[in-house]
Amino acid sequence: MRLLTTPAQRRVLPLGALGLGILFAIALAGMELMAGGESPASSATNQPLKQIGPGIFELGKVRLDKGRRAVSFPAALNMNDGPVEYLIVTTSGKTHESLLRTDVEPYHIHLAMLLLGATGAGTNSFPEDSAKPLPGDTIDLELS
Repeated sequence: MRLLTTPAQRRVLPLGALGLGILFAIALAGMELMAGGESPASSATNQPLKQIGPGIFELGKVRLDKGRRAVSFPAALNMNDGPVEYLIVTTSGKTHESLLRTDVEPYHIHLAMLLLGATGAGTNSFPEDSAKPLPGDTIDLELS
C-alpha cells in the first residue's frame, strides 16, 4: 500500500471523515506509546529511521520516499463484502469491519507522514455547509 501526497498521481481524495478517523487512530496509537503504553507488536527497543537510499528511509516496515513524497507499507485485503467502518487496522484491530489490515506499527506510518509535512485537519468537526470541502490535507491513495 502506498500513500502518495503529490497531486500529479492518480486519484485525489479529500482527507475527510474516513481520513480523519485513520489519522486519529494512528495518532492515538502514537500517543499511547509515547505515554508508556505497549503495542502488541512493539519490540524492546525503538527502531531507528534508516536511510536505505538517496531520500529513501525505512522505519520498521514503513518506507518513506522524500523525492516522490510517498509513504508505502505492506497491507492485505481484509474483507470485500459488508459494512466498512475502518479503511485499515492492525492485525490485532477491528478486522471484522476493516477493508485492509497491516502488521505495521501505526506510529511508524504517523511519523512518516509527519516527516513529509502532513498536518491533518486538527479537528473532528465537519463544515456546517455540506458543499464546503472537509478539513485536512488532501492525499492520494494507491493500492497495488
